Amino acid sequence: MQVKCVYMRYKTMFSMQKEVETISHKDNDSGFGLLGLLAIGGLFAWVHNEAKKEREESERHKAETARRKNTPCNFEDGISEEDFSRLALKVCKKIKRVKNASVRGPFLYGKVESQSGLSTWDFSVDFNDYGHITGNYWVTSGNVDSNIPARIGELISQAIALSMNSDSNNQACEQYHDDIELEDDSYVETEVSSVPPSQCQKKRRLKIRTVIIITFIICVMGLFAYNCWIVSKLITVGFSSFDFVGEYYLDVIDSLSEAGFTKIHVNELNDLSYAQIEKEGVVVDVSINGETTYFSTSKYPFDSEIVVTLHSLKYISAPITSKEAKGTAYYIVREDFISAGFGNVVLTPKEDIVLGWFAKDGEVDSIAIDGNRKYTEKDLYRPDVEVVITYHTRKSK
Repeated sequence: MQVKCVYMRYKTMFSMQKEVETISHKDNDSGFGLLGLLAIGGLFAWVHNEAKKEREESERHKAETARRKNTPCNFEDGISEEDFSRLALKVCKKIKRVKNASVRGPFLYGKVESQSGLSTWDFSVDFNDYGHITGNYWVTSGNVDSNIPARIGELISQAIALSMNSDSNNQACEQYHDDIELEDDSYVETEVSSVPPSQCQKKRRLKIRTVIIITFIICVMGLFAYNCWIVSKLITVGFSSFDFVGEYYLDVIDSLSEAGFTKIHVNELNDLSYAQIEKEGVVVDVSINGETTYFSTSKYPFDSEIVVTLHSLKYISAPITSKEAKGTAYYIVREDFISAGFGNVVLTPKEDIVLGWFAKDGEVDSIAIDGNRKYTEKDLYRPDVEVVITYHTRKSK
């Protein structure tokens, strides 16, 4: 009767264990964390998309600039290469600080003396507009703060326009250049036909800095939202790690569930023999997110991984199969099973001997472990499982 009660306790205990492992997660999250993460994801996607557009635009600009520059200039638009070179150099001669100037095709190269007169810097003006001289130009300067290259480009552009629209090109150009009055750094910025590359680079750098600042702000906001989300999930344990040791594991699980924890798992040690069955279910330790030492005031997220480690019976195998035991004395087989660790061995007589020709009194007929007669020596069972040994005996008168 005592063995049967222990067995029923085992069944009840492990059915409750299954219920514990199927506990559903409590949705204690206010939703702020999820919405915050979605917002952060959307902002990061926007930043990534803007950066991608910037890269694509920069690549298109580079490709278009390369195509424009690499298109051979034919000087067939009303001004010859010689006239272009002459008027470009004449403009440069009017500026005292331009110490050296040269023209190669549609390109003007020059060297400008600094205001202190101690150093010089280079510049170039590109008039190649997809193989044509249209008056459009692009400036590259070693000193982005000076407007001398842009002013030179503007004056040359005006001369080109005058030359193309005049009936007497040479005379008009000569008259135009004679009327030019220049003072070194007193030029007023005027709108040119195209944005200098230096200004494009400034705009790109400004845009990149803006994207970096926005990304930084988003990261800070995301970190703050994540921390708020984590804090909203924290609950107090209410028990220290020492309070759980030695308690029955279902009581421990109930306490943790009432505290608000949802992910509770059981870890069986399988370290007990049948003689130690009273210790089954006793808790060895309880870990929370891998930590085995904590206090009653400690706080963890409600969905922390909790593992309750407990003592349980060690699984054992049968010392002999039912087929091998046939013909052996039942008390010998019974002792073999008890020596192997089985504690619930039941003897059942089978009164079928009349003359004793086919079977002798006390010989084993069959063995069933937990109702299974076709077990093998490799099968593992709890030591408190019922083992029924059926043996032959003489019919009673």
